[in-house]
Amino acid sequence: MGQRHDLSRVLQVGELLFRRQGYHHTGVEEILSKTDFPRSSFYYHFKSKEGFGKAALEYYSENILAMMRKCFQDPSEESYLQRLQNYFYMIADYNVSNSFNSCCLIQRMAIEEGSAPGELQEAARKQFGRWFVVTEKCMQQAQDRGEVRADISADRLTRMVFDLVYGESTLSRVDREAENFKSSLDTFFQLIRR
Repeated sequence: MGQRHDLSRVLQVGELLFRRQGYHHTGVEEILSKTDFPRSSFYYHFKSKEGFGKAALEYYSENILAMMRKCFQDPSEESYLQRLQNYFYMIADYNVSNSFNSCCLIQRMAIEEGSAPGELQEAARKQFGRWFVVTEKCMQQAQDRGEVRADISADRLTRMVFDLVYGESTLSRVDREAENFKSSLDTFFQLIRR
């Protein structure tokens, strides 16, 4: 198959457009024109824009999970706490280097779809849950090693760091203060260190 039928390319372009413009502000025609992907192939593979949105969420999530695993399972870094820091500071640096113009797709979908239950909202929840499990495991390993305080569960600490990172990424899109993002991470990691 040539580029016209490259599923990974159409998913890559679609997820990037969704992150930058939002799901509701990105049309199928724009995705097709930017990828030269045939309309008939699009509807054959994805059935609808919503079906494509779910596939784009999964594609995006798999890429993030690969980065998480690379950081959280890095054999060259003995400290699990440092592995967590490496990952979350990388996220902060990415946001800063992109001038906070590229939102996390799962965050974007969750915000756009709001409280209305639907397939996209459920797909975003499912993918986010996968990230949470991987992160919580690393947090638990940091606790087991005595690197992180154990008086708060690994589940709760993971929720706190996710709240912080996704909250800061939203606030930073408004105030454009890169140092606030990193300062909040610094504070979190100081507070959880044992």
